[in-house]
Amino acid sequence: MLSTRGGHLASSGIEGVAEPAPGRAVKRSALRRRTPLRRGSRRVGQAARERVQAGGKLALGRDSETRDGYRALVSRLLERARRRCEWSGVRGLLDPAHIRARSAGGADEEDNLVMLARAAHELMSAPYARGRLLVAPLGQGRFCFRLVRGAHKWAPKTVESHEHTPTLAWLRAGGLRAGLRLERLLWNGDEVARCPRRCG
Repeated sequence: MLSTRGGHLASSGIEGVAEPAPGRAVKRSALRRRTPLRRGSRRVGQAARERVQAGGKLALGRDSETRDGYRALVSRLLERARRRCEWSGVRGLLDPAHIRARSAGGADEEDNLVMLARAAHELMSAPYARGRLLVAPLGQGRFCFRLVRGAHKWAPKTVESHEHTPTLAWLRAGGLRAGLRLERLLWNGDEVARCPRRCG
């Protein structure tokens, strides 16, 4: 579109809008906020830090523990797992992994937490193409572990492994000790065969 401003022709790529003529400054009004910014006297997260330091809950909006309560909970989980990854049986650095994520409202309780090695914990949020570890609670401190793989999130998945606690790797790592007998392992395998209705 062509327009005339002060004897100069100006063109614009947008219909109905003319560009200023060369050499002429455009006067613009200053941007103003309709509501002024409110300056608080506290930093972001300061109230949460003060609440935790005073012995309050670690988070609001979900069932969470205090700092001391969470430490005691992790100690109980380590005893339950006999200080080994509950999926792979590996000893070493273990993470208390939330089955239902804290960001989704997951509670700090024994049936929502499983002790996993760092590599296994990372598999819980890994892409399906790499292989994702899906964990489902069965109650009474027992869990179903399924390692699934697929081209992407919505593609058909193949189940590469499916075990319940105590897993075979966990039992082998303990040398089938800790009061667990072979009958328990066989029963566990039979339970897995019936599992798709329960945790699939």
